[in-house]
Order: sequence, then C-alpha cells, then structure tokens
Amino acid sequence: MTQYIHHSTLAPTDYGNGVILDHRQHAGYHGGDYWGASRVALVDCKTNAGILLTRTATDHDGKQVISKSRAVDRILKAGQGKDHKELFDLVERRAKWNRVPYQSFAMKDEVCGCKAFYPELVVGKKPYEVSQ
Repeated sequence: MTQYIHHSTLAPTDYGNGVILDHRQHAGYHGGDYWGASRVALVDCKTNAGILLTRTATDHDGKQVISKSRAVDRILKAGQGKDHKELFDLVERRAKWNRVPYQSFAMKDEVCGCKAFYPELVVGKKPYEVSQ
C-alpha cells in the first residue's frame, strides 16, 4: 500500500502565561489516524505538558467525520488568561463536555513556539531543531 501524507504546521502563537498554541494539520493516511485532520495544541513551555484538540477530521473518502471548530474556538477563548493548572483542567473538562476529541501529552524536547515566545522557560531542554 502506498502511503501519502502531507503535514502542515502553521506558525505557533503566544497564548499567554507561558503557554503557546500550535496549529497542526495533515492529509493522507496517518498510522491509524483520520485521513485528514486539523488540530490545535496548547503547550505549557515550563513543563512541556500539552493538550491536543481535534477541530476537524475526514475519512479516506473525504467525508467529514469530526466538525468541532466552533467548540474548540469557544474552549480556547474560555481558557485565555488562566494559570497552567486551571487552563488545562478547563480545556479537558470542556473538551469532554463538547465531545471534542483530545489527547494530553508531554514533550521531551524544547518546543519551537516556546523557544520563540518564552526562551527563559526552555532552559535545560534538548534544543529544537528544524526538520529537513
């Protein structure tokens, strides 16, 4: 089986209070994932803990199987200005309530957006490297 995959990552944005917002997309088969998906990730630059929310997803026929962009926008708006614990608790709780697919994660290495917006918080982490 030939696999096709195309990733697109938009520039990260500063979400405030040491947190960045990463925008991620892919099209094509992705190891058991949806054929295509658009997601956002909130990453705490001090701890590298994050949460990934799925905005939209399509199956291999191009049929939309997830459409949660408006719910994700409301969740992100509600979280602005919150401290780390309150933010991630609120996002997870609202994602569950709105049936937005989400996944918590932890990064080991320095995160690109964190290096750009909060360089003082990435001390001691393996430096971010641009992939070729």
